[in-house]
Amino acid sequence: RGRTTITFNGDRDIDEAANDVRDAVARVRARLPDDADEPQIVKSDSDADPVMRLGIVSDRMSPAEITDYVERFLVDRLATLDGVANVEINGQRRFAIRIWLDRRALAARDLTTADVEAALRRSNLELPAGEVESTARELTVRLDSRLRDVESFRRLVIATAGGYPIRLADVARVELGAEDDSTFVRSDGRPAVGINVLRQSQANTIAISDAVRAEIELLRPILPAGMDIIVGSDDAIFIAASIREVLTALGISIILVVLVIFVFLLSLRATLVPAVTIPVAVVGSFILIQALGFSINVLTLLALILAIGLVV
Repeated sequence: RGRTTITFNGDRDIDEAANDVRDAVARVRARLPDDADEPQIVKSDSDADPVMRLGIVSDRMSPAEITDYVERFLVDRLATLDGVANVEINGQRRFAIRIWLDRRALAARDLTTADVEAALRRSNLELPAGEVESTARELTVRLDSRLRDVESFRRLVIATAGGYPIRLADVARVELGAEDDSTFVRSDGRPAVGINVLRQSQANTIAISDAVRAEIELLRPILPAGMDIIVGSDDAIFIAASIREVLTALGISIILVVLVIFVFLLSLRATLVPAVTIPVAVVGSFILIQALGFSINVLTLLALILAIGLVV
C-alpha cells in the first residue's frame, strides 16, 4: 500500500483542490492493476496528529473479526462526519490465507518456492471473458477463478508426478490467519483494534469530538454482542479545559481591573465606565473575530486578557 502526499499553497481552496485531484485520479484509474484497491482522497495537514483515538474491543470476536467489522461498518460512518479528514486503523488483523511451506516436502518432490508461487498465480485470477449481446441487453462476462477458502487452497494442484497430482496440502500447511501480525493494540488490557480520527486543516477539534461521541452513542445499540467502543484519548478535553481556564482568568481580570479603579479613585461613576465598556469591548471583539473568520482559541483569549489591562 502506497501513499502520495500533495502539498498546496495556503491561498488554494482545499475543497476545490481535492476535487481536482479526485478527477485526475479517476482519469488514470483504468491504468492501475486489476487487483488494486480503490484510491482514497483525503484532506488533512501533512503533519496532523489524531485528535481522537478509539479502541474497539470484543469479548466474543477475534481481532480479525473486529477488523472486518470496523472496516465494513465503522470507518465510513466516522469518516463522513463534518471536519474529519481521515480515519486510520491501527493494529488491524485483516483476514488472509497463510501458507507455511515445508522445505523437505518440496525437495522430496523436486519442487521449489517459485513453483508454488507460479501455481498460485495461475489459479487465482479474475479475467474478462468477453461479452454476450442480444437485442435488448449486453452482458459482460468475467472469468473468476480466485480461491475463496482454506480448503480450496489445500486442494490446489501444484504439479504432477507419475500421473498423480501434487497438491498444496502435500507440501505446506495452509491456515486462515491475519495478513500482518507485527503490530497490536490493547485497550484497558484487552486486545483491540485502534481507530485514529484526523481532522481537516480548518476544522474545530471540539466540534469533531462532539460529533464523534454522538455517533458512538448511535452506534452502541447496533454493535455486535460483546463489542464496545472505548475513547482512549481526546484532545478536545484538554482544549476545552484550557479555554475554561482562560475564560476564568478573563473574568477575574475584569473584576480586578474594576476593583483597582474603585480603590484608587474612590469614585463609583469612574468605576462604572470601565465596568460597562470592558464587557462591551470583549463582546465586540468576539463578533469581529467571527466576522473575519478567525477562530476563538487559547491565544486569542490570552490576547484579550492582555488587552484589557493595556486599554484601561
